[in-house]
Formats: sequence, structure tokens, C-alpha cells
Amino acid sequence: MKLISNILITHKSSLFSILSLGFKFFTGPLAIILIASRFTVIEQSIYYTFISISSIQWVLEMGVSTCLIQFMAAEKDKKSTYSKIAFVFYLVISLLLYIVFFFYSKWVFSNTDSQIWSHPWALFSIGVCINVFSTFIYIIEEGGYEKVYFAKFISAILYSISLLLALFAGFKLYSLGIAQFFLFATPMFIFRSNIYGYYYSFITSEEANVKNIIKGIVKFQLKLSLVWITGYLYWNFFTIYFYKFVSVDLAGKYGASNTIFGAISLAMLSILQTKRSLLGNLISKNALLEVRKIVSQCVFLSVAGFFLGCMAIISIIWLWPNTLFSRFLSLDSLMALVVFRFFIHLQELILIYLRMYKDEPLYILTVFNYLITPCLVVVLIDILSLTNFFYVMAFVQFLFLILYRIKMKSYIQEKYQNDIL
Repeated sequence: MKLISNILITHKSSLFSILSLGFKFFTGPLAIILIASRFTVIEQSIYYTFISISSIQWVLEMGVSTCLIQFMAAEKDKKSTYSKIAFVFYLVISLLLYIVFFFYSKWVFSNTDSQIWSHPWALFSIGVCINVFSTFIYIIEEGGYEKVYFAKFISAILYSISLLLALFAGFKLYSLGIAQFFLFATPMFIFRSNIYGYYYSFITSEEANVKNIIKGIVKFQLKLSLVWITGYLYWNFFTIYFYKFVSVDLAGKYGASNTIFGAISLAMLSILQTKRSLLGNLISKNALLEVRKIVSQCVFLSVAGFFLGCMAIISIIWLWPNTLFSRFLSLDSLMALVVFRFFIHLQELILIYLRMYKDEPLYILTVFNYLITPCLVVVLIDILSLTNFFYVMAFVQFLFLILYRIKMKSYIQEKYQNDIL
């Protein structure tokens, strides 16, 4: 009991993040039931393709939030300047993103009746852009760990409930857009008392300080940008390629299946992700033994949680067969997909950890991984069965994981002369 109590206290911010993602995860099956029972096959495919298209925001965002948070953790006295950079950057990006959404969606849905998707997409894309802009609030408030993740927890609840209600009420594809506006409303309400503080930070930050900070972060940011831009292909290529060139039905089934396992992975990664500000600060103070202890505990909890969560889903589908599960991949393909996602999960833990050193030392290897994987999809999807396709893709990710591990050890040993690892 004491061990559990200590874990809950140490990982309180992680708990909020896991609960928020967990709430989305457990309401996800309800959404899937509503989608499966009220959507046509093409509407289901469009629903998940909407989500994949919207992820291009990470290409334009280029990992700036991660970069700013890590630098702010080590330079808390410059928070006002970092806040100004965040505000201006996300304002510009949110406007640019809407233009990109417009042309990208036109290409993806060029062969789909515009009456089905155009208006729901317009609402959804506006909502996504507004939420991209609101990212600056979470960056500024990241230092108050618990309050930030409490806000994300509340927004997750409101998002999930509004999505379910909209689906239940028959708004279909409009439901995604409706739910987006609740994500924006939450941080604006919770942090409303700090709005004047944001404004004061902007007007008091000197231009010279802004230029100096940008010069200081540019090396890390350039590496991170390459990873983020190519990462869009890596994370979203499957659904869009399946929809456009393979099968609308496969795109819908893969989208539903990958969404569930992706939610589990995201929730478990947050155990380490939510420690980035704390660990970044400890690393700047060379408290390496404490860093190693916290990271080891986070990795263990993350891997165990991912494995148990995925096995629970597989067990439910296996033990309680239902016609609704026909909207997912077959059980054999789901098992292969889990193996594929497991090796990716381990890679992500390594990358999250190394970014706490205000560096992206594996960026060349990561970019290569992110580019070769989509190429393999194009080559292999037509010559292998779907199950074997995911197993081959999993083996490729296992090989990359070995390289990630070797490179990580080399980087840490070189940087801190065998103090850790």
C-alpha cells in the first residue's frame, strides 16, 4: 500500500494525464458503437481520415511545444520571453494550418461526394485550428504541473461527452467539429485569471531577449522539426494510403483498431511525458541519479500498462464476439498490430527521454525510420496478407529499436561519462 501511495504522489500529474486519456479510451468504444451502428462504411472511413488529415498540424507545429517546454524547465527566469514566442508562433501556425487543411482535404477527398464531407470538415478544421492556437496556454502553464494536467483531464471529459452526445443526436461527421470547441473552452475558463499575466509578459519581453532565446534553441528545434515533419507520414500514412489507394473498408477498420491501441500507448507514454519539465530541471542541475530512478520507474509503468491494456482489448474481442467487432481488423491482424505498436511504444519512450537533454541526438535515425516505413507500406501491402504485413512491419521496428537503444547508450555515456546507464 505504501508503494502504491508513493507512486500516486510521485506521478500525480501523470495520473491526471492517464485519467484524461483513459476517459477518452473508455468512452471510445461507446463512440465506436455509435459510429458502427449509425454511420455507413464510407462515413466511418471519412471519420478516421478526418483525424489523420488533422494530424498534419504536427508538421507545421514542428515540435515547438516540446522545445519550448524543455528550455523553459531549465531557464525559468526567462518564462515571459518564451511565452511571447509561443503566442506569436501558434497564432501564425493556426492561420497557416487552415489554408493547408483546405487544399489537403480537397486532394484526399477528390473522389468523394463533397456533400458528405465538406461542411463537417469545415467545422472540424476550424475547431482544430483554434485548439492549435490555444497550445500556447498549456506551454506557459506547464510549470504548474498538476493544474495543467487537471485542465487537460477536464477538457478530455468535456470532449468525450460532447462527442458522444453529438453522435447520439445524429450529427454524424459534424460531431468531431462540435467536440473540438469544448477542448478550447476548458483552458480558457480554467486559466482565465492568468490572461492579464500573459498580456503583461508579452509587453514586457524585450526584443533582444527574444532573439537570443531563438538563437539558443534553433539547433535543437531544427532537429526536432525534421522528426516532426517526417513523423506525419509515419503516424498517418497508413489510413490515408489505405483510403486513397487500397480500400475504403480497410481504412475504416484500421482506423478504428489503431485508434484504440494508439490511445493506450498515448496514455502510457504520458507517464514519462508529464515528467519532462521536472526531469529537464533535474538534468540541468546534474541530479543524474534521481533522473535515472524516476525514468526507470516511469518506463516500467508505461510498458506494463501498454501490454495489459492491449491484452485486455484482445481478450474482450476474443471472448465476447459481436457483430460490431466486424468494423475492426480480424483478431490475427489485431495481434500483429499490437506487436507493431509495442516496438513503436518503446522507441517513443527513448525519444521522449532524450529530448529532456534539450537535444534530438537520434534525429537522423528517426527520420530514416519515418521515411522508410511509408515506403514499405506501399511495397508490402499488396504482396502480403494483412496479418503478415503487420508482423513484417513490426520486425522492421524491432530492428530500429535495437539501433535506438545502442545510440541512446552511446549518447548518454559520451555526455555524462558513464554517470548513468
